[in-house]
Amino acid sequence: MGGDEPMKNNPYVGPRPFERQDRSYFYGRNREARDLLSLIMAERLVLFYAPSGAGKSSLLNAQIIPDLEEKEGFHVLPVTRVGSDLPPGLDPQAVENAFVFSVLMGLAGDDLSPPELTGHTLLSFLGRHRPEEADALEYRPPILVIDQFEEILTRHRDRISDVADFFRQLAEALNDIPSLGVVLTMSDEYVAGLDPYAPLLPKRLRGRYRMERLDREAALEAIKKPALQAGCSFDEGVAERLVDDLRRIKAHLPGGGETVDGSVLGPYVEPVQLQVVCSRLWDNLPEQEDQAIQWEEVEEFGDVDQALTDFYESGLARCIRETGVSERDLRRWFGGQMITPMQTRGLVLRGEHETGGLPNPAVDVLNAQHLIRADARAGARWYELAHDRLVNPILQSNLAWELARQTPLRLAARSWKESGDVGILYRGQTLDDALTWAEGHPDEVEPYELEFLQAGQQAERDRIRKRNLQILGSATAIVVIVVVSTLAMLAYRASQIARAREWASNSMRYRLVDQEQSIIMAQIAVSEFNTTEAQIALRQAIIDYFPSESFRVPDTDYAVSVAYSPDGEYVAASGSNGRVNIWNARTRAHVRTMDLGGDAVHWIWGLAYAPDGRSLAIGGNTPIRVWSLAGEPRIATLAGHTGLVYSLAYSPDGRYLASGSHDKTARIWDLTTGTAVVTLTAHTGAVRSLAYSPDGRYLATGSWDGKARLWSISTTPTGTLIVSPKLTLIGHSAPVDSVAFSPDGALLASASEDKTIRLWDVSTGRVVLTLVGHTDIIMSLSFSADGRLLASSSRDATVRLWNVDLRQSEAVAILTGHTSIVNGVAFSPAGRFLASSSADGTVRIWDSEPPQSAKFSTLTGHNRTVVSLDYSPDGRYLASGSADGTARIWAVDTGEEVAAFRVGSIIWGLAYSPDGRYLVTCSADTLVRVWDLSRPSDRPLMTLVGHTNEAEAAAFSPDGRYLVTVSDDRTARLWDLSTGMTVLTLTGHTGAVYAVAFSPDGEMIATGSVDDDVRVWDAETGDLLAVLSGHIHDIFGLAFSPDSDYLVSASWDQTTRLWNMGTFTVEAVLEGHNGYVYSVAFSPDGNYLATGSWDRTTRIWDMTQSPPKTIAILIGHTDLVRSVAYSPDGRYIATGSRDATIRRYPARFEDVEALSWEYVSRETMEREDEILDRLEIDPFGD
Repeated sequence: MGGDEPMKNNPYVGPRPFERQDRSYFYGRNREARDLLSLIMAERLVLFYAPSGAGKSSLLNAQIIPDLEEKEGFHVLPVTRVGSDLPPGLDPQAVENAFVFSVLMGLAGDDLSPPELTGHTLLSFLGRHRPEEADALEYRPPILVIDQFEEILTRHRDRISDVADFFRQLAEALNDIPSLGVVLTMSDEYVAGLDPYAPLLPKRLRGRYRMERLDREAALEAIKKPALQAGCSFDEGVAERLVDDLRRIKAHLPGGGETVDGSVLGPYVEPVQLQVVCSRLWDNLPEQEDQAIQWEEVEEFGDVDQALTDFYESGLARCIRETGVSERDLRRWFGGQMITPMQTRGLVLRGEHETGGLPNPAVDVLNAQHLIRADARAGARWYELAHDRLVNPILQSNLAWELARQTPLRLAARSWKESGDVGILYRGQTLDDALTWAEGHPDEVEPYELEFLQAGQQAERDRIRKRNLQILGSATAIVVIVVVSTLAMLAYRASQIARAREWASNSMRYRLVDQEQSIIMAQIAVSEFNTTEAQIALRQAIIDYFPSESFRVPDTDYAVSVAYSPDGEYVAASGSNGRVNIWNARTRAHVRTMDLGGDAVHWIWGLAYAPDGRSLAIGGNTPIRVWSLAGEPRIATLAGHTGLVYSLAYSPDGRYLASGSHDKTARIWDLTTGTAVVTLTAHTGAVRSLAYSPDGRYLATGSWDGKARLWSISTTPTGTLIVSPKLTLIGHSAPVDSVAFSPDGALLASASEDKTIRLWDVSTGRVVLTLVGHTDIIMSLSFSADGRLLASSSRDATVRLWNVDLRQSEAVAILTGHTSIVNGVAFSPAGRFLASSSADGTVRIWDSEPPQSAKFSTLTGHNRTVVSLDYSPDGRYLASGSADGTARIWAVDTGEEVAAFRVGSIIWGLAYSPDGRYLVTCSADTLVRVWDLSRPSDRPLMTLVGHTNEAEAAAFSPDGRYLVTVSDDRTARLWDLSTGMTVLTLTGHTGAVYAVAFSPDGEMIATGSVDDDVRVWDAETGDLLAVLSGHIHDIFGLAFSPDSDYLVSASWDQTTRLWNMGTFTVEAVLEGHNGYVYSVAFSPDGNYLATGSWDRTTRIWDMTQSPPKTIAILIGHTDLVRSVAYSPDGRYIATGSRDATIRRYPARFEDVEALSWEYVSRETMEREDEILDRLEIDPFGD
């Protein structure tokens, strides 16, 4: 679709309920409206219930209430609720019934104050609506509507006796006011809770109406008719596909958000999802006339969780921009005030200046955007989330935001808060540094971090006090000497542990500043103290390490822009002193300096090499200058801009130079004449960045007006350059500071001061991906030569790498080392190296391919979640199964993919046979396939048919004769592989079975299910040996210890349990992960256990300790860890993630330590003492 502007007059309401003014766009509920209206007319008391999110409030607001008033002549009273809190300052003893009082507050509005309402019962307040008290000619029978009536069962639990009294008062009002009608609305899950009170009401509350979510035909009407009414139709079959997509019952991929091949269509559509998806689609469509909406446009905006997340985050961004409230305070307010600990919507009373601790101007902005909604009650205003469907996206967004902002202080404080271990407390210089930072950043310090620092200060005072204690009494001198000696020894041990933790903490802290210094600190902590904390610090210091070399830009403390020469041999950087310096990119030797001269010359923002590398264009607050790098120093001076020149870009053929300026224009210069042949004036703000597409057909411009524009470039037969607008890319909420084309020209990346990067499809102008992670303004962008990676630099002093090829929305690496704003970033033409320029006065060259051996590497090839992993018995190969429908086999030594099997359906589980000859895959199409690896083929050797729902996991018997598989059909099947026949079917689970394990002695089979239980079966007879209960959520992973004495189970309840197979009792509960635990694997010797979690980490547990302790935390994945596997020699751990990658880590710490020395340059090792002196840290004393 063409056009520059987004669609107007959005007919969809998004996540909020329909209001009365939206009724003209309310479709799909004609039958429900007719039936409910008839019931209200026939019965004076009606219970209207439906699943949460089905649209009860929308039906009432947009159709039932207007019809009751306009067609039937009723007077519908203000919609009210029973669950409001009592207003502050009101004596609770003065309120006889909290539920009645809440109803009266909603009905009274601003007419009566809370104290005036305390004297009323429901009848006395509603009495004014009796026929005899009104003008008979104007009398309209009243209807009382109480929304969210489930609050009668969930709120005010300290006043339980008020519940029955409320129903008595409601019955009294109905009996005394014959014309009164009452409609109660509630979620259907609470209806049964009303049964004990039904006898108190007329006709035992028999007038009931249940509404389902939208069926297919109703959903089609709700999609098609509003669009048609707003002037735009859906293309043939598009709305139908969208409805089918929305009603698709997705498989249980954790966290949702993935369309599943082979899934089934459910009968219903969630109305709020429909409205959010359609509203988001409409907002992103270009303005069009007489063109139908295509499926490609619908598909882009079909993820409801992402739509709701975008809605929430854009609302936060606008609130921050308009009010200055910090993002931290906003997210904390939503998480703590708008959402209850039970993950339901909360109600918050508006105060004079603040609402739940948030300034009222910010609340007003949020309310205006329909993120929250207001309700007037008894002269007061209350707020809640616009819809309960927002709860989970908000919680997930907040969690992702928190994870992206972890600091050593935060990690240490959280660990101390959870464990109470005083040894974690900061001391000495570390404590002083942390206190200094906290004092300078009070708005960024969490309460538990402040508690942690205060506890550290108190511990310091206690240590000083203990040193000053005087030992008195010569009669007990010998005893005292003995005691003091013992205490001294204990104190020495404690001090060593504390010093180790301090060093480990220093390592973590400096990992955010200088990676090599971080490694050195961790190495010292290990060599001197060798504590668990020190080992964890060293592991984390080397994971995702990207080596870099920095050099200072001469005669300036501020490096502005950076550029690679086309052959990759040179790096140029500009400063704030009017000079450009060039270095040899390989030797780092300084080659030359170009001085523009003149007192007015300072900042040089524009810097671009010509495609042939023979000239360099320079722009700043002087005319643009083109310098020869071979002959005469200056080729041309291009004058015409009236403001600072921010950006320069050569056309691919080198004939033209484009420039963007603070004067709000972009110009294209013909370098053969030195004149501007085109001036683009469409932007209303400074043109901060521009870029040519690789084929020269397009020019992109990014501006401080918040827009990126795409221009088509062509030439007439006479050679005249023609530039015309192609697309206006609208979506950023702040100035656009950088644009960059992908090497194939298919994508345009734009970076904004709203701290996001957006990837746009150049052909359609649609947003393909939004990248979030930087904590400050993004300054510059650069694609790698293969288009796989995108680099971004920011005012947050980091460079981030994003995997564009896999469409990952989070950075795959954060490059730290600069100590101030990173202004520029540029990939080398070959794509391996990356140059960055910073306000700290340095240029850094990063190696984007760090020295990871094949034994410590990242394997890429899958394009969706890596669900399962298994090593071949000889350890030479690693097999992976993915949601992309493929199983792949990787050579461990080289990291190369050596085979792939495609089944066209999600592969949930796989397993090698004990002899390594066969690989078994379990997939969502219910089939279990056996592949013969000795004779590679695209067809399986055998297909096992029997499961009636998705096949989830498999395990071989130790002798390889049998295979056990589990399925969503709630069964486990034992197959004889010599015949391909089922020999046992194990039944008993009441939910899908996700996990299975065969004991190494061949005697037991364990199965884990969504029914929260583990079942242990006799492998020979199929008899049930035990049901292991204790988990409170789905079980996803199982593993037997090598001696078969123990079984571990991983669950969504965030724990791993260790079970004794002799007694079938739990021996230990392993806690530490901050999310679901998906996968478990024992080391071959049984001494260690690896667990993979939703929190994106893998933990290694020492199982020889009682209870087991975490000895390592493996980080690096950018999404949840779905699978883990130990290599047969126990030296490595492989992990598979929803980020579509496989990572391999050294499992043994001695290998980690040896590897760390490969990561530290000789120069850094030689400077070790200097580094320690500069940091004022003594590793050996206090």
